[in-house]
Amino acid sequence: MRLMLQTFSNLPVFILIVLTAGGHVLATVGMKTTASGGSPAALVLVTLGLAGAVLAEIALLRQANLAMAFVLVSAFEALLVLSFAASLGETLSVVQGCGAAMVLVGLCVILN
Repeated sequence: MRLMLQTFSNLPVFILIVLTAGGHVLATVGMKTTASGGSPAALVLVTLGLAGAVLAEIALLRQANLAMAFVLVSAFEALLVLSFAASLGETLSVVQGCGAAMVLVGLCVILN
């Protein structure tokens, strides 16, 4: 465990943000696949995604404050999940799309 954390700790903050969000998204893909009647192997995606996200986020929190890390990971994760949903043919209504856009704009405002 220590060796894995040390490996992650040497990575730049942006890479840790991508790995954390990517791990969460991988777990989401596994959950969606399982919920849609997919194979039990999809649970492996959930496990690997969450384990990777936890390790990357611990390393991230050693280099960045919690508030900033949360905002950046949430923004990147939202974009990835929306892209995945679109690839499945799932769409947002106009109202939902406006709400999602407002959240992303809010995140951009917080970052400035």
